[in-house]
Amino acid sequence: MISGKKIYSFLPWVVFALAVLICRLLCIHFYRDGISISWDQWEGEAIGLYPKWLAGTLGIHDLVAGHNEHRLLITRLYNLALFYLNGNSWSIMLQVRSNALLHVLTLAIFLYLAGREFTTWKIWVLSLVGCLVFSIPYAYENILCGFQSQFYFLELVSILLLASASFLNGKNALIIVLFLAMLAPFTMASGPLAIFVALVVLAIKLGIQHGDRTRERTTYLLILVVTVIACLAIVLTPKVAGHDQFKARNLHQFFEALVQVFSWPLPSNLLAAFFMEAPLVVFAYYFLTRIKKATAQEIFLFSLILWVWLQLASLAYGRAVLVWSSRYKDLYALSSVLGVTSILMMLNPIRGSKISWREIMGGLWIMIMAAGFLFSIREVMNQLEFVKKFTMEQKKSLGIYLTTGDESALHNKTQLNMPHPDPERLKWILSKPEYKSISDKACLDVSIPIKSH
Repeated sequence: MISGKKIYSFLPWVVFALAVLICRLLCIHFYRDGISISWDQWEGEAIGLYPKWLAGTLGIHDLVAGHNEHRLLITRLYNLALFYLNGNSWSIMLQVRSNALLHVLTLAIFLYLAGREFTTWKIWVLSLVGCLVFSIPYAYENILCGFQSQFYFLELVSILLLASASFLNGKNALIIVLFLAMLAPFTMASGPLAIFVALVVLAIKLGIQHGDRTRERTTYLLILVVTVIACLAIVLTPKVAGHDQFKARNLHQFFEALVQVFSWPLPSNLLAAFFMEAPLVVFAYYFLTRIKKATAQEIFLFSLILWVWLQLASLAYGRAVLVWSSRYKDLYALSSVLGVTSILMMLNPIRGSKISWREIMGGLWIMIMAAGFLFSIREVMNQLEFVKKFTMEQKKSLGIYLTTGDESALHNKTQLNMPHPDPERLKWILSKPEYKSISDKACLDVSIPIKSH
């Protein structure tokens, strides 16, 4: 039987998961008018996935085909599973609700693994801070779009890969790390970054395990194979020439974008960037000064910090002009929570009433960080209203075309008010019987009126 103490130890994570999931589902409920078929979904699902599945012509090349710079194998399999379980019917609402559950599960795993050796009070601090940080819908693009599960799979696979490399040894590590390393490139274009961090973890463990011949041989073999996987993943990443406009054009633009992502959720400036990253830097320094005595938990936290830094740097370079896009803020939030985790990791258990300067400084950092998130709520709510407004315009235009056939409803619109960036392409999609039957169900699912047949 499971003891009461064991059940109580999971209570903080249950509280976290329920609180964040309820907030996500409430956001979906109150802003369902902001949910529609995204531009990516018309091409990625309405054409490229479901009709081929129903026709029996879907092949592995379709599942691993490039979508912009990404190979979204896991997202496609996930969407297909939802499509099949829903009676071969495309439901955007099912996708966004399932995505909410997927992300909450990912975050619960992240916090549990990051704080698995914490004392009870530290676990509660981490859980409650996580409730605050992850309950705010700053990443509303991901919350309200059924297509965005790839961000959650990127987090999930990367976290599990780094945890496996940090905590497991021997044949268990060999099999699980290899499996997750092969999955990582099929999450998003930045998936291979976790593979490179896993290599760093394995190299650190190799130094710690010096003298254990069996483990050394296994680790050397693992490093060799994972290196090959990482190199292949980079070589096979799709290149999109039209996306060069989003990249940093020089070092100055890259640095400015980096300051923006490191500063969040505080106002963007160099001081805020240093402040937000300070706990992570201090822990990294602490870790490197005693690397040969590092525990598996410390190695894991260091790997998460390194991975998040690489993710943010890749965004600052690859999406320098779009770093404030809400879809990337789920990754920024992980950096903030890792700051809290780093502080808690370096604090001694509280004894009596004496509080050290480290506890005071750590508490101040957490309060200022939390204030940054709290002050962002009004702006987030305004952005959600804006998204709701232009999505309703998209639905209105698409509804007019579907019910009347009036082509002018799809033309002469501002970009945000267009249901698809290419009206002629959208008309073609909606005219094809194999696409139309699938799209009609999805349109009804998100309250877009269509002509009855």
